[in-house]
Amino acid sequence: MKKTAAVSCALLCVLFCQCDESLPPRNDPIHILEGSMESLAGPVTVIGGEPQGVRGGFRMELRNRYNDVLQGEEHVEGKVDVWVKERPDRRSQVTFTAKNIVNGSQYLGFMTIGVDSAAVVIGQWNHRTTEGIPFWQFVNLFPAATLQGVPFCRSDTVHLMAQGSLQVFKNVQPLKSKQIEFAQVFGISCPPPQDQ
Repeated sequence: MKKTAAVSCALLCVLFCQCDESLPPRNDPIHILEGSMESLAGPVTVIGGEPQGVRGGFRMELRNRYNDVLQGEEHVEGKVDVWVKERPDRRSQVTFTAKNIVNGSQYLGFMTIGVDSAAVVIGQWNHRTTEGIPFWQFVNLFPAATLQGVPFCRSDTVHLMAQGSLQVFKNVQPLKSKQIEFAQVFGISCPPPQDQ
C-alpha cells in the first residue's frame, strides 16, 4: 500500500512538473510592415494653376520586413495631412489610390510584396488648402526669369509639415508615417500688375 502511494505521488510530481514547464517563446515579427513617407525635393513649377511633374509631391511606402512573401486582397488608400508649420489651421489633405502605385505586384485584385520589397505610391497634389488657397499665397513672391529669359515669379520658402497613412491590403489596417517637416519653393506665373 505504501509502495503504491509512493509511485502515485512520484507520478503526480512528474505530471505537475511537466504542466509547469513553459512553452518556448514565439518568434513572430513585431513589425511585419514598415511605413515611411517623404516629400520629393525640388521647386514646384505651377503652370495654369497646376503643379508640373512630381517635385513637391509625396512618396509613401510599406516595406515587407517579414521573412516571406506577403499577399492579400488589395485595397490601396493613402492619405497625407499637410499644413503650414507656422499656421496649423492652413492645411490640406491629399489622397492616393491604386493608380498611384509605382512598385508592388498587383494582379486580379491581389497585392503581393516580396521579401524586403515595398509597395510604393507616388503622387502630386494641388498645393492648396482645403479652402482652395494656394500655399504660395502665404509668402512673398519675387520676379525672376528662366535661363531662356521667360519671366516668372519665385516664392519665398514655405515651411510645411505632413503626416500620412497608407493601406495596401484590405484586411490590414493603414500604417501611419512619422511626421515630417520640409521646405517648399514655388515658381508660378506672375500676377498681372495692379492698376495704381
